[in-house]
Amino acid sequence: MAMDDSHSSLFNLGILDTLTQDELHKILDSYDAFCNATQSLLGGADDLSYGAQFVSHVHTLFMELTLTEQDAAHWVYRGEGAANIVVSYTGSSPSYIGKVMRIRKSPRKASALPGVRNTIALSPHERLIWKEVHELISSSDKEIAGQLYVDHVMKPLLGSKYVDAGSHILVTKEFLMAVDKNVDSQRPASRVDVSQVDKQCDFALLMSDHSIFPQGIETLALLLTISLFFI
Repeated sequence: MAMDDSHSSLFNLGILDTLTQDELHKILDSYDAFCNATQSLLGGADDLSYGAQFVSHVHTLFMELTLTEQDAAHWVYRGEGAANIVVSYTGSSPSYIGKVMRIRKSPRKASALPGVRNTIALSPHERLIWKEVHELISSSDKEIAGQLYVDHVMKPLLGSKYVDAGSHILVTKEFLMAVDKNVDSQRPASRVDVSQVDKQCDFALLMSDHSIFPQGIETLALLLTISLFFI
């Protein structure tokens, strides 16, 4: 996975609040193993097997916080707008129950260069306006900048009780390919003809499902929430 500047704004530690104790212990165990392998390498151990262990532990840590192909079956089509598809979780993991995910789309036409990120996140005028919000102006991805705007500008103004900025979560290309295949038959034909899941994007936006009350009573979501989520 390419680690460009945009990822400095991608890793939201708030996602750790959704993990169960068992999941946290598993991650901590992997981190301990990673640290031990690192110390062995830095200590000048002659055993070359530590290098393989180091790589293995790094991969394990990454995958435990990333949605992979096997996770795709638990995400079903909810709806879409011009730029994003929304899927909801139907599995049993406490980390994702009651969550929906916004996944970026790309055009099907080859001439449109699908999957290329918008590197102009903010215009010069916008950078001037929000120059005090460092996290926002340092983002090089427009979608990440949008989430940071909600988190650092709208949430302080309206209060966290009324604003859900969501959290970006890492996903593999295989996960996106599986989701694209699973939801294809549920999407409107007019949408399928012109767009698909952007398989070059390695993250998605995870949010609470605001169309359902905690007690399970369905309700209408606020127009503002819908417009922010699907655009």
